[in-house]
Amino acid sequence: MKWTGVEVARDARRYAKARLNYGRGAGIERRNIMLELKPKMKDPAYAEAFQNELKNLDDGKIFKQIQTRKKLENAVKTGKKAYRGANRLYHLWQRIKPYISEVLG
Repeated sequence: MKWTGVEVARDARRYAKARLNYGRGAGIERRNIMLELKPKMKDPAYAEAFQNELKNLDDGKIFKQIQTRKKLENAVKTGKKAYRGANRLYHLWQRIKPYISEVLG
């Protein structure tokens, strides 16, 4: 089968990102990519082109991209937690406000 350079480069980038990824879901992502690449790697031409593309990638740049994505994900999670906490306190206050006004007169 004839492999295009674009496809090989895309697969190499995805593999490098999965290899450098960490945290929740990283192992599953690596496993899925490896399952996808295993049949393709049986072709020697593809394997050679893949290794060349992988060698030309900058791991530092990829790791920086991963760190940026993780920071964004963590910020979103923190914001969601803060919103849920504030929402919980607001609704709690709405429930106890009538009792407090009764006691205070």
